[in-house]
Amino acid sequence: MLPPLQSLVAHLRWADRRTVESYHTLEHGHGEALRWIGHIAGSEHGWLSRIAGTEPRVAVWPALDIGACLELLKINHDAFDRLLEASSETDLERVVRYVNSKGDTFDSRVGDIVVHVGMHAQYHRGQVAAAVRAAGGEPVATDYIVWKRGNPVA
Repeated sequence: MLPPLQSLVAHLRWADRRTVESYHTLEHGHGEALRWIGHIAGSEHGWLSRIAGTEPRVAVWPALDIGACLELLKINHDAFDRLLEASSETDLERVVRYVNSKGDTFDSRVGDIVVHVGMHAQYHRGQVAAAVRAAGGEPVATDYIVWKRGNPVA
């Protein structure tokens, strides 16, 4: 399971970076696109905190400028890399108990959380792309297969 998750996290880093680059195609920025990018960063951080059993330092819907988003995304990506480097298959089966934003308690495996983070970010990157296009910018492709074509051994 580790190699597919490592590819997913490598794609996460690439796609998040490209999403920020597409935001920079906007002459004056765009609040909607920035809001989604902030949510991607805040959510990644929140899931990492749940896995670590710590309180998040950043909200799930943070009010961040694009520079702070980029910095948080890098911190998140590095943390996911370290998590997977230090994890065995057994570690990925560990169950994490957490409370969601609605106050409901759930149990999820670490490996499933990593998959969710990648899929959740991809969903919101689509919303960023739509907001960038609506504001006159140029959205970029962030599909996994587009990344894989450029990184065949990753």
